[in-house]
Formats: sequence, structure tokens, C-alpha cells
Amino acid sequence: MKLPHLSIATKLYAILALLATVTVGLAAVAVVNAGRHATLTEQFGAAFKGGQNIEQINGLIYALVMETRAIYLAEDAGIAQDHAKAIAKFSERLSDALKGWQQSLQSEDADRFREISGRVRIVQDSSRELVRRLNQAGLASARQMGSFDDHGAVHGVLSNDLQALSKMYAQRADRIYAGIDEGIAISAWLMSVLGVLAVLLAGAGAYTIWWAVARPLARITRITEAIAAGNDMDEVPYRDRGDEVGAVASGRKMPTASG
Repeated sequence: MKLPHLSIATKLYAILALLATVTVGLAAVAVVNAGRHATLTEQFGAAFKGGQNIEQINGLIYALVMETRAIYLAEDAGIAQDHAKAIAKFSERLSDALKGWQQSLQSEDADRFREISGRVRIVQDSSRELVRRLNQAGLASARQMGSFDDHGAVHGVLSNDLQALSKMYAQRADRIYAGIDEGIAISAWLMSVLGVLAVLLAGAGAYTIWWAVARPLARITRITEAIAAGNDMDEVPYRDRGDEVGAVASGRKMPTASG
């Protein structure tokens, strides 16, 4: 669209301003997307790690319960001591797994952590008490705990809770991952649109320079050189234009910004 009342400089300034705006928009989209992507990636990592910790805790509790039952069924104190050592090892790994879960914990899971970690510690304390009896009073005394041992019931409740929690973490990770994909797609679309606008504006600027400046000045130069050489030529073109080219063609001064 022709803008006869605007100078060439004004047109170019407008194009450059729009190009700068688009460039800033591209940078803003990149920065915002980078921040959002970093946040979602951190949340995804926490959900994934939380799920891993839950699976590890569930497996360690199962191992602890099995070692406890093995003491009840041990044929002699030597075999029972081997299982007692395994209980100590699994209990220590269980404590480490709880710490790992707590470190990756999000605020909305704090209550659930306190509830489950409390039940886990009940299992640990009961196992330690069994080992203490075995070491201090012997295998017979340790076996007496089997008549009121509730490891199976506690493990059943814990197993159900941990499986539900593991499923929740998996669903959360899937939801966050989908959000990451969606954010990448939206960002790619926005950056593509802004990139195309930037190319179009750059092309518009180049075309304006060629059409409004380079081409007319080249023609004016040829005609003025021919007139100076004594050749009969039509009058210098573009004298009626109100921009810089018209000023050059007619020999008049362009008005300043102050009037």
C-alpha cells in the first residue's frame, strides 16, 4: 500500500520498529518458554524420582517382612543371625529411601509422606525389636513375637498405599510430560509465526529501499548525466514526489522534523 504522505525515512523507521518489536517478541517467547520448560522439567524429575523411591520402599518393606518371617522359621540361631544381619541392612536402605523421597517431595505430598513414613517406621521398629530379642534372649524368645506379629497386616496396608502412590506419581509424570510437549508445540508455533513476520518485515524493508530509493535514484542519475552530456531528454522524473527522492529530483529541501 502506497503511503505518499510519508517520507522514505519514516517508512523505514516504521518497518525497523516493527522488526525490532517482533525480535523482542521472539526473545520473550524464548525466555518464557525456557522458564516454563525448566519448571516443568523439575516437576517431572521430582515425580519420576518420587515414583522410583516408592517402588524401592515397597520392595525393601517386602524384603524386611520376608527376613522377619525367616527368623521365625530358622532351624538354629546361626541361620537366624544371618537373617538378622539382612534385616539391619534392609532397614538402613529403607531409611535412605525415605530420605530420598523426602528430598524430592512436593508440598502437596507432605501429609502423605508423614503418614506412610510413620507406618514404615513401625515395621522397622518391630524388626529391630525382633533382632534385639534374638541377640539378647535367643531364638526361642524371638519366635514368641510371631504369635502377635502384625507385619503381614501392616505390610498389606502399606503395599496398597504405596501402589496407589506409585500410580499417582506415574499419572503426575505423564501429565507434566504432556504439558512439556504442549508448551514446546505452542512455543514452536509462536516462534514460527514471529519468524515469518520478521522475514516479511525484513523483505518489506529491502523492497522499500529498492523501489523507493535505489531504483528512482538510479533513473534520476542516468537522466541527469544524459542532460549534462547535452542529450535531449525528458524532464527529471519523480519531481512531484513528496519524499527525499522528490527533493533530490526537484532540487528542493526536505522539511525538517521541527517544521
